[in-house]
Parts: sequence; C-alpha cells; structure tokens
Amino acid sequence: MQHSEDPSPLPAFTARDWQAAFDHLPLCVGIYTAVRDARGHIVDFRVDYVNEAACQNNKLTRDEQLGRRLNDLLPGHRESGLFGAYCAVVDTGCPFIRRSFPYRDLYGDRVESRIFDIHVRKYGDGFLATWHRVDGAIHVEREDSDLLADPVVDAASAASAREDIARIREGHAQFRAIFNQMTEGLMLFDGAGELLEMNPAALAIHGFESAEQLNAHIHALRSLLEFQDLRGRVLPHREWPMPRALRGEVFHRLEVQARRIDTGKTWIGSYGGSLVCGPDGKPSLVILTVRDVTAQKQFEAALAESEQRFRTLADNMSQFAWMADEKGWIFWYNRRWYDYTGTTLEQMQGWGWKKVHHPDHVDRVVKRIQHSWDTGEPWEDVFPLRSQDGDYRWFLSRALPIRDADGKVVRWFGTNTDVTEQREHENKLRMVMAELNHRVKNTLATIDAIAQQTLDQVDDLDAFRASFSARLRSMAAAHSLLTRTEWRGAPLRDILTTELSARVTTPDRLQLDGPEIVINPNAALALHMAVHELATNASKYGSLNAPEGSLRITWQVTGPADARQVELIWKEVDGPPVKEPRTEGFGCKMVNQVIEYQLGGAVERVFEPDGVRCRITFPLAGTGHAADHHGTGRKTV
Repeated sequence: MQHSEDPSPLPAFTARDWQAAFDHLPLCVGIYTAVRDARGHIVDFRVDYVNEAACQNNKLTRDEQLGRRLNDLLPGHRESGLFGAYCAVVDTGCPFIRRSFPYRDLYGDRVESRIFDIHVRKYGDGFLATWHRVDGAIHVEREDSDLLADPVVDAASAASAREDIARIREGHAQFRAIFNQMTEGLMLFDGAGELLEMNPAALAIHGFESAEQLNAHIHALRSLLEFQDLRGRVLPHREWPMPRALRGEVFHRLEVQARRIDTGKTWIGSYGGSLVCGPDGKPSLVILTVRDVTAQKQFEAALAESEQRFRTLADNMSQFAWMADEKGWIFWYNRRWYDYTGTTLEQMQGWGWKKVHHPDHVDRVVKRIQHSWDTGEPWEDVFPLRSQDGDYRWFLSRALPIRDADGKVVRWFGTNTDVTEQREHENKLRMVMAELNHRVKNTLATIDAIAQQTLDQVDDLDAFRASFSARLRSMAAAHSLLTRTEWRGAPLRDILTTELSARVTTPDRLQLDGPEIVINPNAALALHMAVHELATNASKYGSLNAPEGSLRITWQVTGPADARQVELIWKEVDGPPVKEPRTEGFGCKMVNQVIEYQLGGAVERVFEPDGVRCRITFPLAGTGHAADHHGTGRKTV
C-alpha cells in the first residue's frame, strides 16, 4: 500500500462521493426503518436506502424499493425467519450474523434459491444490513462516467488533490454512519493508490484500534504488512489486493493470509476490489472490502479434518455404510460398498442400489424401506446382496433417521452387516437341536426298551439293577466317544476298545485286526450296544471267564462296489466248553435286534468247543474306501 505525504487526519466524503463509492461495492448494502402499529410492535420495515449491488440482487430498481415495505417487496423474509431476526436486532441491539444462509424468494418473475452471508446491525429505529451471495458472485454494472462528476483525487495534480481533500471533509451523515457501522471492512484509495478512508471494521481487521493510530503509521503502512497466499507463498507488492484492483482487476473473494510485521497479528482476509474511473478514463477511486475469515477457515479446516477422519473410519469399518436425504435418496456410500459390489456412485445413487439386490427379495425390501422413509421409523431388514463376482451374501441392514432440533428428519444413516456365516451357524444350530431332539427321543426309547427287556430276564431287583446299570454305562461310553468326534462318527476300532478295555486287562488276551473304518453316529451306538452284549456273555460264560481265554476280533470290507459290506468276526478262544443253549438269552436277542433292525445286517453264531464264533455283517454306507486287511483306509458306515 502506498501512503500520502499529508499527515493530516483522513478525509470525509461528500454524499455524492459516498453514493458512488457504495454503488461500486461488491456487496449489497441497505438501510431499513421499523414500521410499527398503534401498540408499538414492529409490523414491517421501510426501505430507506439500497446500493446498486442490492438493486441488482433484488432485481428491482432503487425507485421501486425506496419507501416501500420490505416484506411486500420480498416476502421470503418472513418465511425464512429473517424478519424475526431483524426485529430482534432492533429490539435488543444485538447484531445478527449468519454464514451460508439459505434463502428463497421471488426475484423478478421467478422464484430462486440462493445462499448468502448476512450481517445486520441496529441503526436508529431500524437496521443496517450488508449481504452477499456465496453461491455466485454479484457483478455491479454501471457506467463509470456518470458516477463521479467530481473525481475524488486527480492524480495528475497534487494541488488539485489537496483542494479536493478540503472539499470532501464535509461528508454526508447518513453515508458516514453506514461506512462506520458496516461489519464488512471498507477501504478507499485514490487513483494513485494512496489510502483515503478505512472504516472501523477494516481498522480492526488490520490491527489498528482507531483512525488516529492508523494516521500515526500511515507513512510506513506498506512496511507494516505482509501478505501470503493460502499455501504460504509471500506475495510481492504487485499481487496485494490494492495494486491488483488499481490495475483494473475486479475480484470478490480474494483470500490471502496477512500479518502485521510490527505486532505479529495474523489473519486470513477475504478481499473484494474494484476500480472507479473518472470522465477522462483515468483511475479515480479504488474500493476494497475485506472480511476476516480466519475463524471460518479454521472451521473449514477442522471440518475437513473431521470429514477425513469420518471417511477413514467409514471406509475401514467392516460394515457397508451409506447416507440418504430426508426422502431416502442415497447420495453416499463408504468404500466397502464399492469394493464388494464393484459399482460406482453414479450407478448406485438414489434407488440404484436395487440393481445389486436379489430379484426374489427386492420388492419386499423396497416396500419396507419406503415405509420408513414415509413414517420416519427406524428400518431393519435382512436380505442378500450380489457381489461383483456374482455371488450373493446375506446382510443385516439398518437405518436410523437423523433429526434436527425441531425433530424433523434431515438425513438417514444406514449400515449393512454381513451375516452369512451367522445365518449358516444358526441353520447348523437348528439342525443340531433337531438332531439332538431326535437322538434324545431315540435314546430314551432305547433305555425304555432295555429296561423292559431286562425286567423280563431277571428275577429280583438286585439283578435288574446290575444288568440295567451296566447297559446304561455302555450307552454313556458310546455317547462320550461320539462327543469327542463332535458326532461325526466313531472308528470301529475305538468302539471295540471302549467297551472291551475294562474287561480285558492283559493285552495278549485281546487281538484286533482290520482296516480303519468310521461308523456313522447311529450305527456306532447300535454296534456299541451289540458289542456290550457280546462282551457281557463272554465275561460270564465264555473265554473272558477263563484265565487262559482270549478274544480275537477281525473285520474287513467285502462285496462288489455297489453293495459293499462290513464283515466282523468275533472269536472266543480257550474258554470253557460251550454248547448251544436251548433258549435264546436276552443278550443274544439284543444283538440280533440291533444288527438286524438298526444296521440292516445279519448275525450268525457257531458254538465251537473252545468258544463262540459270531459273524456279523452289515451294509457299508457313505463314501470313501476301506484299506486291505492291514491298511489304514477310512470308510463311514
């Protein structure tokens, strides 16, 4: 900034000069006086002054507005709540300042929605308002030649300039009041770039407590300031706001970082600038406006950081996440959604998400979610979504409404959680519970049958207790064996050793030989019961009742591939002499019933002199293979 050689106080403008200056401002200015009813209540505001930018913004001439009621001209003031805010300013004296205020009204012959920054301060029995659009700049169009019949400063003649300074000290009170009360900083320079006026708002922004303090530094003003762009590059003087405007550049929001070198005060200023030329076409007046947007920039930076944190969280969470407006139009998804579906926002926004829903479920989903959009009720549903590979997985989906202070829904936030494994586990659990129920019923039925048949075979309670308890213990052992394999089946060798290990304590008295075969759970229980009965008879009457007796059990898989069978040979050796009984005992009956009815097999007994030989056969079910006699192949039956 250049400075004047005249150390006298800054001059004041005439009404004509003020009018020209305000009409070249890149922001709207208006003065309004309260219109009150008989009880003193404010019912409207009368338009006392509007500058050219306000006229162009309102699409009304100055004559069409002056003296008219504000709400008659622009009824959107009542609907938007601005009228009530103006009344509060007049009644309380507290300023009203809003950033990015949405406003909708009739401009010319059509209704438009705009966004403004608004500053309102009490002025007499009314208010002074400045505002400007932040969704599109307002361009002030006027002929320069008829604005300043008397140019402010003729840079070609220093003497003429001093005469003009003396003349403009007699300013008009109204414009001076506007100048001083504007919340926007306003600076006026002559055509040579020398500072003429700086209103209180501009003084405060630039770190001066008063005009007198500014006057004390006027000769060193340029050396007191430093400007940088928002990236931190120090700007040469030619790129400062005033020199750019003096060259004829018109700008509305030139944002720069500024610093007072002497005091260290820093701020971010949003500068506007325009140039006024006199009748001879030479620069006569440079108008700069400035707003301190430091807090706004800090807020934007904090908001950007918060948004980045939100995106980092949202894009790395395990669930899909999305947001919709109050009507249910989805406008954002997190990265997880796109990674899974292989889609883009353009494909998915709005109702595009239906494309990745299963056709058997999409109508149901749409109906339920539309109900929530219409009523504001939280939404929850479970449905399959198609991945980019074409596979479907199940998702638990929820959405909650986000409401404003008045309880109105302004947004929806939703998530989709993959529950495919959970559903599979639940299905397995249901199957297990059904299987458990079936097994318990079968077990109880088996116990009941054992109890009845045991009662039929014994003569006293003690004998019943001993026989029945032994059979229950055998069943319990079989269940324990299956529990260790999670009821997937039991190896045939383990079934035999589980039952016989407690009866045969000398290893050489028991020989087991055969391939590894896994028996399915139901067959394992049945076979375990049969082995228990055979072992019980051997302990009472057979080889396991003799000191030198032994037991040899072999098994193999026989038969063609489509009708393979397990053949098990139970041979008692060196036991007491045996002969075929006249009647069949309970144990033999139990073995026959178990093998024939539960396994679909057959039992053959031969009572040889040195011990019983029992041949048991039953079908080999399932898949896999059995090894040879000494192999390790596995087969489930």
